Amino acid sequence: MKRFVNLLPWKYRRRQLIRRRALQWAALWAVLVPLGAAGVGAGLLQQAEVRQQVADLEAQYAPVAELARQLAEGRKTLRQWQERRDAAAALEETRPALTLLGLVSRCARACDGRLRIEKLSLQPRQTSAAAESPKAPPPGRPGPQAPRPASGPSATVTIQGQALDNLAVAQFVAHLRETRAFERVELKSTAEQPGGPTPVRSYLVECTY
Repeated sequence: MKRFVNLLPWKYRRRQLIRRRALQWAALWAVLVPLGAAGVGAGLLQQAEVRQQVADLEAQYAPVAELARQLAEGRKTLRQWQERRDAAAALEETRPALTLLGLVSRCARACDGRLRIEKLSLQPRQTSAAAESPKAPPPGRPGPQAPRPASGPSATVTIQGQALDNLAVAQFVAHLRETRAFERVELKSTAEQPGGPTPVRSYLVECTY
């Protein structure tokens, strides 16, 4: 059972209700807006700090990145230099067989048909240094002083054949030396071959380069 009766007009009461709700929402927004602004400001400040930290880290990493780039370029240059060095070493160490054959044939032709080549063999350079290392002396005995290493293992060309006389062999060796294509030209052996209508002499010449 109601004890009072609101006799105010409806339009007035509606304005009062709207005013009261507006004041309530205004109070709520008065609290939320500063909080939201504070949160946005804190986020912006944190974002700025993160950006500054990233910039500082990038500035610190810049010398490292430059050094890494220089190292990469250095490795690339070193690899190119090694490839060129290997190619030059291959050209230096492996003299074309046709060049050697041409030199030897020209020297044989200079003997006026008194010398014949029967066998020509090529032994390339040895890259292994194990064969050049001296053996360890037995216990209790001092070993000999290790010899000084030579300038490097050489390739060897071995020439075998027959000649009419020793003069033809000597001329052949002299022509080989005059080419200056070999470091050393050595007559290893010469011997008379019995039998046959014409006596001949076999020879063995070794050339190193």
